[in-house]
Amino acid sequence: MSASCPANLEENLFQAVQEALNLILKKSQADEVKVRLDSDYDSILVEIRHNGAEFGPEETPELTSLGESVTAIGGKLVIAPVANHWTTLQIKV
Repeated sequence: MSASCPANLEENLFQAVQEALNLILKKSQADEVKVRLDSDYDSILVEIRHNGAEFGPEETPELTSLGESVTAIGGKLVIAPVANHWTTLQIKV
């Protein structure tokens, strides 16, 4: 992350990614997970892809909590299926 990224944002983003990975581990039965981090001058994107079972807020209340945590730091959580049985969780700040 850039030197201008506030420490509390780094910590909260780290916790959100950790929570997302924990949910994938518990709920998806994935055998492969990919994490990508992109940033530029005014935004950060963390993309987490897994090849396990798709899950949403209906089955996983913790996902709603994760979305609220991401919103609290000025971000957005997007969950979308991808081709070839992959699911992507994106955290955009």
